[in-house]
Amino acid sequence: MDLELVTYVLAIVLGAVCWALVKHTADEYDRWYEQPRFAGLAMRVPAAAVSVVVVIGAFLLLR
Repeated sequence: MDLELVTYVLAIVLGAVCWALVKHTADEYDRWYEQPRFAGLAMRVPAAAVSVVVVIGAFLLLR
């Protein structure tokens, strides 16, 4: 086999292993740390909205 082909296959395998580990970790986090009793009461603000407010605030302060 060509060295480039071996490297490509190993990169694909490594990427798949990393993806599986991240997925497993996220599933475990959700299973252990979610709070179903208060899920309806919590109001979540999207990260994009918070980022826009921070950027506008920084612009107005530094202007």
